[in-house]
Amino acid sequence: MSGNEQESDDFMEKELLLPYTHILKAPSKEKRKSIPMAFNFWLDIPKEKAKFISDYVYMIHTASLVLDDVLDNTPVRRNIPAAHVVYGIPLTISASIQVLIASSFSDNILEAVRGQGKEIFWRDNFQCPTEEQYERMIEQKTGHVFNLFVSLMSLFSNNKTDYSHLAKLLGTYFQLIDDYCNITKTEALEEWTGAGKNQEQTSQYFYEDLTEGKFTLPIIHAAKQNGGEAVLDILRQRTTEESLKKQCVLLLEELGSLQ
Repeated sequence: MSGNEQESDDFMEKELLLPYTHILKAPSKEKRKSIPMAFNFWLDIPKEKAKFISDYVYMIHTASLVLDDVLDNTPVRRNIPAAHVVYGIPLTISASIQVLIASSFSDNILEAVRGQGKEIFWRDNFQCPTEEQYERMIEQKTGHVFNLFVSLMSLFSNNKTDYSHLAKLLGTYFQLIDDYCNITKTEALEEWTGAGKNQEQTSQYFYEDLTEGKFTLPIIHAAKQNGGEAVLDILRQRTTEESLKKQCVLLLEELGSLQ
C-alpha cells in the first residue's frame, strides 16, 4: 500500500468513527471510570495496566451507548445531541459495530448484550417483568460491564480472590441509581433548557425513561399496586408531554414506588 493510500485510509477511519468520538468528547460519569482504581486497592496491579484496562472497557461501554441510543430512539446523550441525531442511523450503527468488533469479546460483554436485549424486548412488547427478572437483567446489562474491569485486572494480579460478586453488585447499584435519578432529578433538564433547545426537545428529555417506555424498578413496583394501571397507561403512550410525565411521577410517589 502506498503512503497516499495509507493516509487516505487513516482519514477515512476518523470519518467512520465520528459518531463514536462525538460521544467521547462529552462529559461522562466519572464514577464508572473510578471503579477499576477502587478494585486495584486489592488487586494491586501497576497503575498503567489498570488505566489501560479502564480505558479499554470504557471504549466498549461508549460504543454500546451509541448503539443503545439508536435502539431507544434517544435524542440526547450527556447533554448533547445523540450520535445518530447528528450523523444519522446507518453511520452510527456502523461505528458502534466497528468499535465492538475491534474489541475482544468475552462472556461479560455477551451477558451485557443479552441484558440490553431483554430490556428492549419488554419495552417493545409492553411486557412488565417481575422484580426478580429486572434485577437479573440489570446484573447482566451493567453488572457484567463492571465485572469486565475486575476480570481483566485479575489476570495481572497475584491476588486470586474472586471479586466478581462485588463487581456485579456495584453494577446493579449503579444502574438502580441511574434509573431512579432519571425520574426524580431535574438538574439535567435545567442544563438542557439553558442550552437554547426548543420545547419539543426539552419535553422529550424530561424523564426520558418514561418517553422511551422503559420498565424500571419504580414502574414494576407500581404495576403491582392498586391504581398502578394509570402508571402503565402513561408509560404505554411513550409521551413527550411534560405535564403527563410529571403526573406519572406523582403517581409513583403516591404508590410508594419511589420509596
